[in-house]
Amino acid sequence: MNKDIVVELKTRPKNVSPWRSRFAAKRLVGIEKDLPRGGRPATLRQGLSRQTIEATTQTKPANATHWSTKTLAKHLGCSTSMVQRVWKANESQHRHQEWTNFLQLIDKQTPQNLDIHMIVDNYATHKHPRVKTWLPRHRRFHMHFTPTSSSWLNFIERWFCEITGKRIRRGTFRSVQQLIDAIMAFIKDHNSNPKSFVWVAQVEDILKKVCRARASLDKTPRG
Repeated sequence: MNKDIVVELKTRPKNVSPWRSRFAAKRLVGIEKDLPRGGRPATLRQGLSRQTIEATTQTKPANATHWSTKTLAKHLGCSTSMVQRVWKANESQHRHQEWTNFLQLIDKQTPQNLDIHMIVDNYATHKHPRVKTWLPRHRRFHMHFTPTSSSWLNFIERWFCEITGKRIRRGTFRSVQQLIDAIMAFIKDHNSNPKSFVWVAQVEDILKKVCRARASLDKTPRG
């Protein structure tokens, strides 16, 4: 019987036998839901999550400026995947809090009689539910989102390209602090004699490229 089920369901014998045994012992009640799986108990996982966050934000490894997933996992006695999950789960929350704090700073430092227009990209942090809750309470903020797939309209991206090409890409940094110092030095020098970026691309040229791209896509075989 097990062999027939294995063939029918295209699975392995070890997956069939436990279910048949549970059905034989408890009938339908025994197979209505899966049994609890192995792994760390929920309370232990929560404790590790808290320890991971505390270690990441409040401590440093002995011979480095920051933790890697491997070094932190070894330090806490857990898996690297556990560290990665905790970091990923808290990254979005941390970034939207930073963005909200930035908005509050702008609100505080801008005269109350002025409206504030902000041009931002479509990064998820800018559209986080808590940000959406904050904005209606501050009516003078007006958000203008750049179109998707048009990074060339985003001048902060252009500036990031500038600092990457002129200061970071060919630089040598032996610590995070050295990298921060280099970035801050570049910003200070740039601000001492700032120059506006000038958009030189012509609309006609852009539209021609769009048409050529569309034509190429139309010729691509559809699977």
